[in-house]
Amino acid sequence: MIDTEREELITLREAAPLFPRLRGKKRPHISTLYRWTRQEARRGRPTLDSTKVGGTIVTSREAIHRFIAASEAATDFEIAPATASNGRSARQDRQTDDILKSAGIIL
Repeated sequence: MIDTEREELITLREAAPLFPRLRGKKRPHISTLYRWTRQEARRGRPTLDSTKVGGTIVTSREAIHRFIAASEAATDFEIAPATASNGRSARQDRQTDDILKSAGIIL
């Protein structure tokens, strides 16, 4: 929660350059910051504290530091099970497994 009396409020546009560079050596886009402020889209992940002043969503440097610390502490690095949703059928997956087994690559 942002303490509006102790924290200096900044717009999401001003906040974007304060984040470290992420994948592709780019800083997060403003729309990414907006998404991080929406709790319903985060599914249990840390949310960037924000408030609305007039029609503008604002955050603070302190909120950014809290968000980064909470993101680092989150341990949701589970690997999703492989599915055939990438366009391949289950039959193709079995065929690939059979080829890899016959080549001795997988057991």
